[in-house]
Amino acid sequence: MFRNFTLILIFFIIYTSCTPKQHSNSVTISGRILNHSTEKDEIELHTYPVLQNRKILKTTIDSLGNFKFHFNTPTPIETELVYQTTITVLAAPSDSLFIEFNGKQKGKELLRNIKIKGTAAKLNSDIVKLKQMFYTDYVDQNKMDYSHALIQLNLADFNSYLDTMQNDYNTLIQKFSHKHKPCKQAIDWGRFYLSQNVYEAVSSYIYTHRFENSNKPAYWSIPVQFYNRLLLPEKISPSIYYNSKTLPHYINKYRHLYAFFNLLADEAYKQKKAPKGFIHSVKMNDSIEFAGLMKYTPDPLLKQLVLLDKYKKQFDALKLDSYEKNQQLILPVFTSSFLKKVLEDSYHITKQKLENPQISSTAILKALENSSAKQIMDEILGNHKGKVIYIDCWGDRCGPCLAELPNSKQLEEEMKGEKVEFVYVCLSSRKKVWKAIIAKHQLKGHHYFLNKQQSEEWMKAFNITGIPYYFLIDQHNTIIENGSYLRPKTVKTKILKLLAK
Repeated sequence: MFRNFTLILIFFIIYTSCTPKQHSNSVTISGRILNHSTEKDEIELHTYPVLQNRKILKTTIDSLGNFKFHFNTPTPIETELVYQTTITVLAAPSDSLFIEFNGKQKGKELLRNIKIKGTAAKLNSDIVKLKQMFYTDYVDQNKMDYSHALIQLNLADFNSYLDTMQNDYNTLIQKFSHKHKPCKQAIDWGRFYLSQNVYEAVSSYIYTHRFENSNKPAYWSIPVQFYNRLLLPEKISPSIYYNSKTLPHYINKYRHLYAFFNLLADEAYKQKKAPKGFIHSVKMNDSIEFAGLMKYTPDPLLKQLVLLDKYKKQFDALKLDSYEKNQQLILPVFTSSFLKKVLEDSYHITKQKLENPQISSTAILKALENSSAKQIMDEILGNHKGKVIYIDCWGDRCGPCLAELPNSKQLEEEMKGEKVEFVYVCLSSRKKVWKAIIAKHQLKGHHYFLNKQQSEEWMKAFNITGIPYYFLIDQHNTIIENGSYLRPKTVKTKILKLLAK
């Protein structure tokens, strides 16, 4: 009887070390770095909240190599300790972990010697063992020429290549399960982690194969069944949150490949079909895209994640129209109170940004409704005569434009105190969104909003065929250079040369 009790006790200890104890949202990850560098006294913890932006925490390493992080999470989460190398750490609410590793070791050597204690020790030790097997059994012994496969293999052969890849991963998981008796969360994490390579290959083949093979027809088509490889083998549960780093990449591929092409192949939507081989060559009606995601995502949790990804990205772009239009259909889908809160919080934060933008006090905004393009340029030149002028032409729906705005801001900060004026001309945009974007990036400088007619006139007057587009003007109001190539990260030397004259 005592023996049976002992076995039950051992099982309980192992089970509880794998199973999250969700009494609070607090997580502690601490540890010790052996042979830590005296020149590097800081360690980072990268956390990946579910379908949200990565958060970077930093803390100081004491003289003995000790460190400690505290953070809150309402769900299981994937994190990474970053010090010379990267160590994956999985945690759930209430977890407390202690991790000891050698600061001078990397790769397989690091994995062999790492020590983990605490509430999720079993789970994280299992992950370490899986990675050891992956680097030994797969990376070292099965170096397939991935680039060759993407470019040279036809679709049938590439499907066979993917079968081999997936079978290798399945075999690895089976060996891992048999050898180490890991907990279910570790198996689930490992299966999803390894499968990302298959999902990435599916995505890359579409673009790379056509791009590298000029003999392919312009409208090269792939059967919709090819994207079935993006389907998960079974219904997902909240334990998928342990894969929070790679989950957004999978969701993106599922949305834009599997759901998208199945929708276009559906007889009910044939009239909306894009030219063969092009994924984003047609603007689908948003309500139809919504219907397609609903139809081709039967898994309840995956459906919530897919919709959350879709609308959070729209919110990040300060777009609310689609969500507000479909809100009564969307909210009932969200049975997870956590995911529903993330969605609604993101919506309300974006709405607040649009309705009450907090614009920098040094930013000057102008909307000259009755002025021509020439008059607007004359005003810009007249107001800043005797200074170098850098004009950034952008639009609220232009991804490359928005990506460059932080670089323009950085350049402006670097040139502070110099006789340089930064002018932003917003074209073909929505005025409310224009102000919200200026507030979001805390842009300074002078800002001009051009309505639709003025935007068309501006583009025509200066022979602009696309944005972002830039002007570099000297102290005598002469346009020295203009074009899309004058990006903020490359123009500084040119500005300095003009200032030196």
